[in-house]
Amino acid sequence: MSLLRATGRGFLAMLIATLCLGCVYPAGVWAISRITPASANGHILTDDSCIIAARGLADGRTGEQWFHSRPEGMSNLSPKNPELLTEQEQRRMDIAHREQVNPEQVPEDAISGSASGVDDGISPAYAELQVPRVARENGLSEQEVREIVSRHTTQRGLGILGNPVVHVTDVNMDLPGGHQCAEEGVEPQKVG
Repeated sequence: MSLLRATGRGFLAMLIATLCLGCVYPAGVWAISRITPASANGHILTDDSCIIAARGLADGRTGEQWFHSRPEGMSNLSPKNPELLTEQEQRRMDIAHREQVNPEQVPEDAISGSASGVDDGISPAYAELQVPRVARENGLSEQEVREIVSRHTTQRGLGILGNPVVHVTDVNMDLPGGHQCAEEGVEPQKVG
């Protein structure tokens, strides 16, 4: 085979790969995403043309009237690393103080950082820990707040897969003032 013929075949292979991977594949993914445009666009929640939050992402509200998500940030530290243990113990103390409970009552997911920093899911135990504070700060009964939490709790898949999850962003949306625009005073959450 001549050099010119080999070069031509290589160029043709590159052109086909470029068209397939650079045009056809992205267009196909985009077309499939149009089947469920809300999820493809990030489930952006709006009210009167302002962005409130994105469903499935922690909304970052830090006021006492809101449910708080897991703390942001993971590390490459070993679970037995003294630095990580100290950080988690400090988070436990801060949360116990904020919720007015004994540190032993703070569930593990409340002190373990979210790897992505934007998870909006917390355990029902952590949500229950926050109910008295949120009810008090919003002038609601604890039962009213528990009903809101219950509406936004996803149970185990098929009854056995995963764990129940409370979606903090959705819960906060159902609280008084939950529809305020994201640009108006919502800061990234820091715990500890």
